Amino acid sequence: MTPSMYRLMVCRQLGWNSPPRMAEDSRRKTIAAIRAYQQEHGLAVDGLAGKKTVAALKGATT
Repeated sequence: MTPSMYRLMVCRQLGWNSPPRMAEDSRRKTIAAIRAYQQEHGLAVDGLAGKKTVAALKGATT
């Protein structure tokens, strides 16, 4: 068993769907996407999906 397979097995036993490094990468990409959306739509750029960001997103999908 390779070290990465072992880490994945341990993470799944702990109830995690992905190893922390993968989750951290996804978190960074999500924050970057939120920041880009906020910048493009004239919102305060903080990387958080607050009330104004969520409202803008909902308005964009209707």
